[in-house]
Amino acid sequence: MSTPPADLPQTREYLASLPAGLESYPEATVKGSLMRELVNRPPPPMKIDAVPEDLRPLFDDPPLVSEWVPEVRLVALCMTTLEIAYEGEQAPYCDFIQKAMHDVMGSPLYRVLFALLSPHRLAKGSQKRWDALRRGTTRQLLERNENGNVGVIGYPPNLFNRFYIANTLAGLLGIYQLSRAPDPVGRILEWTPTSATLEIIYDQSKPRGRKL
Repeated sequence: MSTPPADLPQTREYLASLPAGLESYPEATVKGSLMRELVNRPPPPMKIDAVPEDLRPLFDDPPLVSEWVPEVRLVALCMTTLEIAYEGEQAPYCDFIQKAMHDVMGSPLYRVLFALLSPHRLAKGSQKRWDALRRGTTRQLLERNENGNVGVIGYPPNLFNRFYIANTLAGLLGIYQLSRAPDPVGRILEWTPTSATLEIIYDQSKPRGRKL
């Protein structure tokens, strides 16, 4: 990938942290449906002409819903969107992602996988449902309790930076809203270059309760 412009410093830093920039880790892929939501319904402040040239074709010819695309391209697109549309402010960007994932996973394509399950059943099958959307990365359940769960996401070195983990957590919260979690909230317990541990609480007004 050509070097992103200087006014996209976080995108530049991310790509520089990878072994081959935008060509890194082609075995780590994601369903095109996740990318299409960003390019078909970008946030209103998004300026497409400010997107780096190597990513701009995604807006002209989005991947098919069922197509597997390198996740590094989605990460770069998310970072570019963060910097162009939200001037690097993560909180409003994550609100946008949470709603977007709620809409995608509530569509007929994914409704059976996500929207028709209780939060507890969703957590028990977390790896299976992760694999429905991604390859080359993992999500393992570490703990379930009466009001939430803790899981760890594994990925190739630096593929998921801290920002993208926050992005992923926002997407998971959108999914748990679909599963009728009353008032879900999440936090990043730990991040390393190859893994991240996340906690999701289904109702933030209640204690965790006993382990299941």
